[in-house]
Amino acid sequence: MIFRICKQTLKHKNHYKSQIKINRIFRKETICSNIFIAYIIFMSVFEFNNPLFRYVDYAMAIMLITTLISISVNISRAFDILMSGYKPEDINYSNEKIKISHKVLISIILIAASILMWIPISYLSSIVIYNFSLKVFLLMIISISIYLIIKIFNKRVFTMHE
Repeated sequence: MIFRICKQTLKHKNHYKSQIKINRIFRKETICSNIFIAYIIFMSVFEFNNPLFRYVDYAMAIMLITTLISISVNISRAFDILMSGYKPEDINYSNEKIKISHKVLISIILIAASILMWIPISYLSSIVIYNFSLKVFLLMIISISIYLIIKIFNKRVFTMHE
């Protein structure tokens, strides 16, 4: 009873409603990633030599690519809505030399994350017989990291002054 009352009061708060909307945005992508993780665990535990699983692996790779495209579209829509709310006169470009250390730090973090993701994926690739979808997943992570590093260094850093 008390739990139900607390839950109803939380539903009326804007923060809770916004979290529900955010969770609904990536619902399909979360389901696809869970299916991919279950597929990788299933293929690493049970070793199948059936050539039919090669086509299942190709289907998983296609699902990963469409999921990546869907995530990119959702993020770009959210970013465009966010940026349209700001007026150009409110943007104050800060000193680029001060912010270069932040760019380098973010780049190092992205490179380290890519390397840390490469280690388990390469291990799983040696275990799983049909590993095309794993290679696609690794290449997607590396390409996203490279793209983000290029975008970080090409964009001017701006801050909002109040």
